[in-house]
Amino acid sequence: MKLINAFREEGMGDSIIAEDLGFLTPEVKKLLNDSGCPGMRVMQFGFEPLGDSRELPHNYVKNCVAYLGTHDNDTIMGWFKACDPKYAAFAVDYLGLNQQEGFPFGFIRGLMTSVADLVVIQLQDVGLRASHEPARHHGLVGLAGPTHRLRSGHRGSPGLLHPHVRPGAHAEEEMT
Repeated sequence: MKLINAFREEGMGDSIIAEDLGFLTPEVKKLLNDSGCPGMRVMQFGFEPLGDSRELPHNYVKNCVAYLGTHDNDTIMGWFKACDPKYAAFAVDYLGLNQQEGFPFGFIRGLMTSVADLVVIQLQDVGLRASHEPARHHGLVGLAGPTHRLRSGHRGSPGLLHPHVRPGAHAEEEMT
């Protein structure tokens, strides 16, 4: 709590998001509760294994930041296409996914209708449609594949991770 309080004294306390993923000890849960910092929820983790995971939107608490996935996983559509079919069927049933809406938008809708105070949708999960194509869903379309892979280092800044999106990238092309 000393570190969190020091951030607050400097006016930065509202910028802290606690990465509370994985196994949470009672001490970690207490620190999170005492600090008031929002924790994280990653919807993609909620469908594996089947069950009532804290990562499914109906189990979110208001004071959290909700994500479809992280920079460490595949895009939500890449995961959906590669996962065990029983996990995909669970996602379709749970979220009411359908072709008319588009699966990427069904995942986003599911996340956006949660009680989470903040929802983060990564560019790779939305994707971009080329400007000359029809603007279905405001020109956005979900990408499938390894677009979440980040490259380390950028212009002399070793250790930093930067996503790279080529100008004009869209669903038929991959981001690098």
